Amino acid sequence: MLENAIDAAHNAELSPVVVVLGSQFKEILPVINESEVVVIINTAWENGMSESIKCAIRHLIDINSDEAMIMLVDQPYLNSDILKRLITIQELNQTLISSASYNGICGTPALFHRSLFPELLQLQGDIGANSIIKTHADQLSILPYPQLGIDIDTLADYQKLMK
Repeated sequence: MLENAIDAAHNAELSPVVVVLGSQFKEILPVINESEVVVIINTAWENGMSESIKCAIRHLIDINSDEAMIMLVDQPYLNSDILKRLITIQELNQTLISSASYNGICGTPALFHRSLFPELLQLQGDIGANSIIKTHADQLSILPYPQLGIDIDTLADYQKLMK
């Protein structure tokens, strides 16, 4: 699933592609082609998802990136078309955020303008950027994509998907 997310990012021409690894980085790192991505090890992974977001955002600030596409690897229907469409609707609507919507929420993948990087750096705990999306609802472009509501958190989820 990580390879799918990396491929989607590359095929959408996102650059750089930053992969943040946490608790099992030693097992995952050998299967990543590090010449194609920037790998960051999140040593504070126990503090929750927000720490991974902050690791990536700090890197993007360091390289003066204009935007951050936050993605999760547990969405099997993630693809480059979705990422390209998020970029396009944000550009067309001139909003600060574009986000996929599914299951009645706006979530990942989501594209954030650099002006929101300070807020992303303030996230705490095991939460994503949903609070920032909600705070800036007036600056949000939404891409409905119900299939992204399916995520794989367990082996049973994966086996169910494969059926």
